[in-house]
Amino acid sequence: MQQITKLTVLAGLLGGGLMASAQEVAIPAMPATPPPHWLSYHLIHPGPGNAFPGDPNCAFYWKGKYHLHYIYNNDGVNFAHVSSDDMVHWKWQPTTLTQKAIGHGMFSGTGFFTKEGKPAIIYHGWGSGKNQLAIAQDDKLETWSKSYPLEPKIKPGQDGGLIANWDPDAWLDGDNYYALSGGSPGSGKPPTLFKSTDLKNWIAYIPATKTLMVGKVDALFELKPGEDLTLRVFIDKNLVEVFANDRQAALAARGGFAPENLGINLFSTGADATVKQVKGWKMKSSYTDK
Repeated sequence: MQQITKLTVLAGLLGGGLMASAQEVAIPAMPATPPPHWLSYHLIHPGPGNAFPGDPNCAFYWKGKYHLHYIYNNDGVNFAHVSSDDMVHWKWQPTTLTQKAIGHGMFSGTGFFTKEGKPAIIYHGWGSGKNQLAIAQDDKLETWSKSYPLEPKIKPGQDGGLIANWDPDAWLDGDNYYALSGGSPGSGKPPTLFKSTDLKNWIAYIPATKTLMVGKVDALFELKPGEDLTLRVFIDKNLVEVFANDRQAALAARGGFAPENLGINLFSTGADATVKQVKGWKMKSSYTDK
């Protein structure tokens, strides 16, 4: 059903080396006629394999284009790479960040920029037991330096066994890089904060008596006195997005797509509501010209 292009990545030592040997990898591509139950204007994975667990990772705006990586499973756990001029129409790029090429699976992480202005990624290297870093070697973000682990220096009195290695984030603040590693599932290890000046030498802030965590976040929405409620509702097959007064958003996927159930009902709960105006339009697919 999907169109798959094969790419041969040659061996070499570009930028510190990415591949130890030539690799053939599949480049995802949308079929000419997507199945009717596929989403129309949201980014979806057309195959090969599947995009479980669907995590979007390592996003950049670089040299006039948006770039996004996401996990997909096909002969290993890899990062698919898509780019766009407008964040609506996406094109799949060569799949170079693969488990076979790098030696470990590509799990969740994020992108950031180095002091030199280069795109860099940090992610959990599945199977390595470590969080890993790599730096882009070209403007198309198709060639990356050899990945290397984030291994902090353990200070006297610190328990290195408490360091978590899972789904990390990293950023540059002033002259220092910071990295935050999520708590390892089932390990009881809390998230860990790291600091470095060069992306090579890291120190760890290992929590001793406190847990580093995000507190409770309430996304409450209340109308101001005299304010009307304006809802912009986008329906893409079974995916529903609602934007309220341009300051609150909610998204939900409801079951599967039922083409025979395309009706819309207006209702209120808890009190009566007066509907002043309803406008509707058909969204065009971002994958075809139809």
